[in-house]
Amino acid sequence: MESHGGRCLCRWTLAVMLALGGCAKLGPDYQRPAVAVAPNWSLAADPRLAAQADPSKLWWRVFKDPVLDRLVEAAYRQNLPLQVAGVRVLEARAQLGVAIGGFYPQTQQALGSLQYNQLSLRFFSLTFDSGFSTVTILNDCPENGVHYNSAGSPPGSPPRWRSIISASG
Repeated sequence: MESHGGRCLCRWTLAVMLALGGCAKLGPDYQRPAVAVAPNWSLAADPRLAAQADPSKLWWRVFKDPVLDRLVEAAYRQNLPLQVAGVRVLEARAQLGVAIGGFYPQTQQALGSLQYNQLSLRFFSLTFDSGFSTVTILNDCPENGVHYNSAGSPPGSPPRWRSIISASG
């Protein structure tokens, strides 16, 4: 009975012999046979195959079809640069993602707190904490309770508020 190591060694030896056997030269030395090749194309003088400098840019007009003319002209007008076409492809993929997304379960969560503090008639603060960031707005209206504001506007005009916004997170 052969051991596992003996079988493995036998397999490796066989694999190496097959790999090296493919590199050995078998048979006589190969030499490429001489083949007669024509110096020019045999139908070069045929007038039906004459090369034209530039084919007509209005090739579709040969058909004398006004519908085809309008279609080609519309295609030329709507031809887009490659970058714009790429952006439209990305836009279409995004719209597809939105349309397909409705088929899958959706969850939306909002966590946070809102705090409103009015310290006086002219000062209040508003703080919103989302758990990720905090926004604090401090408002001061120095003209509340004053008959004329700093610009000399008559009473009844809206007061001017000064605000400081602080964001962190």
